[in-house]
Amino acid sequence: MRLSNSSPRKRSAAGGNLAVAVCSLFLPCILPGVAAAESKVVDAYFAKSIWPGDGPAIADAVLVVSEGKVIALGGRAEIQLPADAREHELGSVSLIPGLVVAQTGLVESTRDPTYAITPEVRALDGFDPFEDYEALLAGGVTTVQISPGANRLMPGQGAVVKLFGQTLAERVLSDSESLRIILTRDAWSPPTVFEPPVGAVSVDRPLEPTRPQLATSLAQAVAGLQAMLAEATEVAGGKETDDLGLRQLAELKKLGRTLRITTGTGAEVRAALQLASQFELPWLLVDPVDTKPLEKVDWSNPLAKGVVFHPEMRPGRIANPSVLVPGQRQEMDVWERTKQLVDRGAAHKLAIRPSSDADLSELLYLAALFGRAGLKPEQVLRMLTANPAEMIGVADRVGTLQPNADADFVVLSGTPLASGSRVMATFVDGQRVYSSPEGQAATVVRAAQVYTPGGVLSDAQISIVGDKIQGVGSSVSAASDARWKDFGNAVIVPGFMDLSTGLGLGGTLGDQLPLNTKLGELLSRDDPQMRLARQGGVTTALLSSSRLPSPVVAFKLGDQPRALKDPVAIRFRLSGNLTAAEESTRRTLRSGKAYADSWKKYEADYAEYEKKLKAYEAAKKKYDAAVKAIEAKKAAAKKAEEEKKAKEK
Repeated sequence: MRLSNSSPRKRSAAGGNLAVAVCSLFLPCILPGVAAAESKVVDAYFAKSIWPGDGPAIADAVLVVSEGKVIALGGRAEIQLPADAREHELGSVSLIPGLVVAQTGLVESTRDPTYAITPEVRALDGFDPFEDYEALLAGGVTTVQISPGANRLMPGQGAVVKLFGQTLAERVLSDSESLRIILTRDAWSPPTVFEPPVGAVSVDRPLEPTRPQLATSLAQAVAGLQAMLAEATEVAGGKETDDLGLRQLAELKKLGRTLRITTGTGAEVRAALQLASQFELPWLLVDPVDTKPLEKVDWSNPLAKGVVFHPEMRPGRIANPSVLVPGQRQEMDVWERTKQLVDRGAAHKLAIRPSSDADLSELLYLAALFGRAGLKPEQVLRMLTANPAEMIGVADRVGTLQPNADADFVVLSGTPLASGSRVMATFVDGQRVYSSPEGQAATVVRAAQVYTPGGVLSDAQISIVGDKIQGVGSSVSAASDARWKDFGNAVIVPGFMDLSTGLGLGGTLGDQLPLNTKLGELLSRDDPQMRLARQGGVTTALLSSSRLPSPVVAFKLGDQPRALKDPVAIRFRLSGNLTAAEESTRRTLRSGKAYADSWKKYEADYAEYEKKLKAYEAAKKKYDAAVKAIEAKKAAAKKAEEEKKAKEK
């Protein structure tokens, strides 16, 4: 695959594997067939592996992005980039598409509407674009389906939105994606409706009693829905009606909107399939527990949109297994049911969602549980990306990393779904919207020469994250929000060290100090001499007292002095007759070493003594317990003998 006829891209001499901070730095380039006046920004992200979402991973791959869209995806050796494309070496990481959740309740109200049938209600109208979704983005989730209501028979229409975007219009992928229907017991107890007449009560406008609503049973729910859909079909054909809900239902049927049906039992699943088949509408089942009725489904039928499962557990929660009553069948685990449907040809029509919206940030962890049934990682990953995108009708935008798709992708520290693999960064429309702390606060410094232990580098850069150097070379990786400092023809050398100084205390130290004194605790940030020393290139200094011998502390000359090692040495002086002083010093040091060694030996012997003492006490306690047991046994036997003699008398 080739993007232009320009020369091959320049390879980084150093720093390719020194940092895993995710970058989004842009330079203009000319794409084929695009005039110079319409130059576009192109970014290339190199990773150990890239999973397109609808197929196996590509090793040593590159993802090319421009103006929020995917331009190309392939092996590093297959794609030739424009000469001025900005390249980002991400190191040993994996890239996957942004996760797509096939159903959420992010707009569900804590209070359900009074009416059981409200097809005119739109979930999009309750979506808050100003809500903070950083926790979800940190989990790799970029696109969600939002559904209205939770405890009514027909709560309304769902929508599909992105969790990040500049405007609401940019974030809405579908404002009316499906019509939600709930056939479980959650919808079987709607309140009765009381509608008082407008104005005074009269014979023409009597006060009517409250009216019951659909439905109090599954049979009643299905019968009511069949009647409503049949009437909506007539309205779609031209029949007049004043019912707003019926007109909206007719419009949705005319548009062929998907019936999103929440089910559980086998009876509910069969009822949902019958309802969709009778009116020839696309259907999508949510949370079925009994999947036996799905064994005969023709999954090649375009009306069969798919099935959404949840793991039936929450991270960090321990639930006791249910106790079966006599005659009750043991239900299979949800991943086993999923595997059965995969084996029957439904691999491309299955999706995974969390059991609760509170666990959306843990979706990757929860999805990994489905591997227990033998599903391959790419099969499970597809249930988080390409499959749900296809099921909710937005596969042309999200779910895969194919050309012309939105540049929504996630950077993982390891293989997707593997234990310990975590989200390092999340991109939406080519823009980084989340990065882990390791990828923040980066600074890149450039100079004409950089002195290193291995030699002098010309026209080199230093990448700094926090207070650590992450890479040194002619081209280093850096985050998109990195601060760049170019010092032109300057020379960068390691900070100087002052091995004998009085800096750090604001004055001289002339007291006689015990050798175990911690001078680091006395350092002062108000010493003006440290500022002058930093201007001279001094970054590390040693401090001791002028009265010798003295302990020595090594510290950094920052705005807040920081001790590196305290003490780092002992400072003393040799004077007078050096021959005699040397021998005297040698004897002193030898005596000191012997004293220190004796203490070390004492501490080691004492630790061994403590160990043996604990073992002795444990053995003695066990022995005493055995003695008491024997004595108690003898006492019991003696008492029994005495009682026996008393009975004989």
